[in-house]
Amino acid sequence: MPTDASAFLSIGEVAKRTGVNPITLRAWQRRFGLVIPARTPKGHRLYTEAQVQQIAEILSWLERGVAISKVKPLLEGRAESDVVTDGDWSQLLQGLTQATLQLQAVALQQRLDEASSLYPLPVLRRYLGQWLSLLSQQFAARIDGQLLTSWLQHQLQQWLAWRAAKLLTQKPASVLLCRLGPQPQWSEWLLTLSLVLSGYYPQALGEVADADELLLLGERPRFCAVVLLPAASSNSKTVLQLEQLAQKLSQPLLLGGEFAPLLLERSNAFYLLQADDDVGAVIKQLTGADNA
Repeated sequence: MPTDASAFLSIGEVAKRTGVNPITLRAWQRRFGLVIPARTPKGHRLYTEAQVQQIAEILSWLERGVAISKVKPLLEGRAESDVVTDGDWSQLLQGLTQATLQLQAVALQQRLDEASSLYPLPVLRRYLGQWLSLLSQQFAARIDGQLLTSWLQHQLQQWLAWRAAKLLTQKPASVLLCRLGPQPQWSEWLLTLSLVLSGYYPQALGEVADADELLLLGERPRFCAVVLLPAASSNSKTVLQLEQLAQKLSQPLLLGGEFAPLLLERSNAFYLLQADDDVGAVIKQLTGADNA
């Protein structure tokens, strides 16, 4: 271990630099022997710049679909780079699906915990989005599909509420989240997932029929950002309403969801959240502050 403490980065600093949260870094180390840090006499993890670069390389492999369990041989040059598999996720997918079909709430939450510990947020969100889309297609062809959908919606909300409640002990910054109309299934849940796993506490307003209602918020809420999900029926009136809202708010206004690009084509007063955006990093960049 170098004697110069400035040569080290704490696990919190590494998490901010790479976007990989401390829970995931610990899971990578414990389960796969990846990014093994030095330790202080008190046991605190210390990382080097070289390990930050290694994390970036790991993320690049994950983005290409390589299973986390297959990354170490690639980093060490002991495997062919064209051997790409998402076996780890396939096993998690089977576990999530089986737990859902058998209405096993504890097993479902355990699989969600496992997935969120192994995969960084952009990869996790993409995988879960694909899983939910496939599951919706399966449910559409089943006689008990609506029953399963209702059960799964409740369980996912419950799991996310539990994760959000754990954040409160850290006094997180809050983000106002609001729908401006009906959304595609799972869209709002995936966005809320991104906020929670980025360390932000979502304050959900539900659905607001008219964007003008948001002008009544004034300066009362202490949010670090406002995230809106526009409706498919959004039009030029909606754009005008949101431009007025953006001018009145002291916080950044972000648009997310499938229909947000429809409004961005007509105005540049908003920030458009892309599907693969690190929401926490975007909010931090726009506000110039950490989420704590």
